[in-house]
Amino acid sequence: MSSPPGPFPPPPAQPQPARKSAFWWVLGVTVGLLAFLIGTGLYFALHIARSVRVQGPNEVEVETPIGQVHVEKEVAASTSLPIFPGAQPREEGARVVLTPPGDAEQVGITAVSYETERPLEEVEAWYREHLDSSFRQEKPRGHVRVAVDHHQFGHADVAFVSKQDGRTRVVALARQGGGTRIELVEVGKRQPL
Repeated sequence: MSSPPGPFPPPPAQPQPARKSAFWWVLGVTVGLLAFLIGTGLYFALHIARSVRVQGPNEVEVETPIGQVHVEKEVAASTSLPIFPGAQPREEGARVVLTPPGDAEQVGITAVSYETERPLEEVEAWYREHLDSSFRQEKPRGHVRVAVDHHQFGHADVAFVSKQDGRTRVVALARQGGGTRIELVEVGKRQPL
């Protein structure tokens, strides 16, 4: 005799998804990624900070993967252009030089400004006599816009411009009261500092 089928034992309980373990897994990955990003940012910040050298109150140098950048202010004597006798520095000059890695030539810009109480005509005649033959004089009616490679540096009544050997040099003269403002600008290839 067989016994009537009795109640079947309940089926085993299906395991519920482990919500808590997934939460901890996602939290761990997020914290790990955040720590990696912060670490990478700090590495690059420290690397850049180590490559900046302050060489004095008026000089800073930054080394980058694309080369070295050297910035100086108060560079009145660093231009190769002649300075009108008796002219006084008007403002601080500045020089920025980029030195690419390897044996590539330095490229930079230097700009200095002077003023003199002498009249424009006298200063113009002096520069016409003391600049080399590569300079051409620009003296239109009105003001000359002084621009080098589409970058404007100012206005002048007279400008002497030389473009030679990958370098542009500008002497810009402007009337200022009874005297003359003198702007000296050099852009392009430079000799090593």
